[in-house]
Amino acid sequence: MPLCRLVLALGLPALGLLAPLAPAPAWAETSLAAADLGQVLRLDDLFAILHDEGMAYGQDLGDDMGLTEDSASAAAWTAEIASLNDPAVMRARFDGAFAATLGDDPPTLAAIADFYRSPTGQKVLASELDARRAFLDIAAEEAARVANDVARTGRDPRAAMIDRLIDAGDLVEMNVAGSLSGSLAFMTGFRQTAPASQVLPADNLASEVWADEARVRADTTSWMQAYLGLACLPLSEAELAAYVDFAESPAGRRLASARFAGFDAVFLPISHQLGRATGLALQGSHI
Repeated sequence: MPLCRLVLALGLPALGLLAPLAPAPAWAETSLAAADLGQVLRLDDLFAILHDEGMAYGQDLGDDMGLTEDSASAAAWTAEIASLNDPAVMRARFDGAFAATLGDDPPTLAAIADFYRSPTGQKVLASELDARRAFLDIAAEEAARVANDVARTGRDPRAAMIDRLIDAGDLVEMNVAGSLSGSLAFMTGFRQTAPASQVLPADNLASEVWADEARVRADTTSWMQAYLGLACLPLSEAELAAYVDFAESPAGRRLASARFAGFDAVFLPISHQLGRATGLALQGSHI
């Protein structure tokens, strides 16, 4: 179905003279540093995988477009894709949008950190990273899709829990929107640099992208179910239930929204730049 250190100043409320006599809220007991949340969520590990995904996609695109037919063009294209998928640049873009969407809300940040610092949260993170890394292998992804189909045909109760995770984060809708927006960004960038004979009229771009919405939605749904099915496989029933409860909580929903804002900030520019790079490469030029 994709950060410099998170920049988010946590402003704790001033304490009155009698405040020490009252119990402090959980978020006040441990001042959560902005960078800590990124560490807790293992964003460095995630973006290392996203870099590899971007490199694989870019190489496939270059092969399909005939941009890697000889060693010189292949090396130039690989360097271009590596530049576009620089993890440091992606992290910087993500962090700003992620922090802005979460806002200065210490209780929400603490609730997110508390879940992901717990043994269950740490297991969720590790399992999701393992599943995402596994999906770099097409055979593993296809096997997970087949397993998902079998589980749903057999009415596996865990499939219903996976659906609750998807609904809580609005994962299908937001990924479909991101995919279509990315396609439009790519085509817009491509149109700016590609040979005139290979581009669509500007007025046709949006309708061309929207015409693919049903296919994108079906593929996104299948991918998300398969990915989360594989990611949640190591979780016990109790651990999966705790994960669903967190995802459906206000903090879990805020986290999902912030992640999508961050990913949009990362991948829309990459899509546009990738379109431009593809058009230039077809003309034997460089960015």
